[in-house]
Amino acid sequence: DEVRARVAQVSDDRGNSFGHFAAGIEQRIERLRAEQLAAAGELRDFIQEAQTRFHRKEKQMTTMMGEALHGPVEALDQRLGAQEERAKVQAKLAEALQNRLEELERVQSQQ
Repeated sequence: DEVRARVAQVSDDRGNSFGHFAAGIEQRIERLRAEQLAAAGELRDFIQEAQTRFHRKEKQMTTMMGEALHGPVEALDQRLGAQEERAKVQAKLAEALQNRLEELERVQSQQ
C-alpha cells in the first residue's frame, strides 16, 4: 500500500508539474498573441500616418508646382494671344493688299 501511495504521489506530482508547465506555456502564448496584436496595431498606425504624410506632401508639391508654373503659363498665354492678334492683323492687311492689288489691276486693265 505504501508503494502504491508513493507511486500515486509521484504520478500526482508529475501531473501537477506538467499541468503547471502547460499553464505556463499557455500564458506565454497568450502574452505573445497580445504583443503581436499590439505590434500589428502599431504597424497599422505607422502606415496610416505615413500615408497621411505622403498625401499631405503630395498635395503641397502639387500646389507649389501649380504656383511655380502659373506665371510662365500666364506669360505664354499672353504671348499666344498676342500672336493670334498679330495673325489677325496680318490677315486683314493681306486682304487689304489683295483688294488694293485687284483694284490696281482693274484700273490698269481699263486703261
